[in-house]
Amino acid sequence: MKAGTFWTCSKPAGLAPCLFMGIALVLSAPGCDREDVTSTDDISDGSGLNDTHAAVYVDASAGSDSHDGSSPTCKGYGIGPKKTIQAGLDVTPVNGICRVAPGVYCEQITMAEGVTLAGAGAEKTFIDGGNLQGNVISIRDCNAPQTVVYGFTIRNGSCYGDNAGIRIQDSGNVLIRNNVITANKADGIRVYSASAMIV
Repeated sequence: MKAGTFWTCSKPAGLAPCLFMGIALVLSAPGCDREDVTSTDDISDGSGLNDTHAAVYVDASAGSDSHDGSSPTCKGYGIGPKKTIQAGLDVTPVNGICRVAPGVYCEQITMAEGVTLAGAGAEKTFIDGGNLQGNVISIRDCNAPQTVVYGFTIRNGSCYGDNAGIRIQDSGNVLIRNNVITANKADGIRVYSASAMIV
């Protein structure tokens, strides 16, 4: 870890809420039910988020994956928000931001390198893995520029194998901030061969 970071656990291993670089996590043994966890950082003003390109918009209630994602509202002629997060991520450019409207998104997603995924707040923007096999959010081979997940409740990851609410692998420069990670049957966050992260 970089100088100045810290890791402390206040409860026995198995269900231990830990602080890593100022963010509360639960990292417990596979097969255990998760405690609710909430990050302690506050960047509600959006500072620090990648936003150098035009945003791509996602809205579960008003969107369509046939839309181009260029507008938060439907304007006709294919202009409007995407319906699913993955469809939004797929068209978000490097250094761009995918802005997700409040709602419940029942899907498993794979992050794109150098993209910010920004929810409307963990209390009203949910990514639900449906307890299906696989990770709710997969982050792999994401290095430079920074890859960000911000402002979601991430829940109902499966208990199969080494799945997790968020799985980060072979990546650096990843920021997970202002999220609630809860009710994942395996791990809340699982990290493999990853470095230079702020979690």
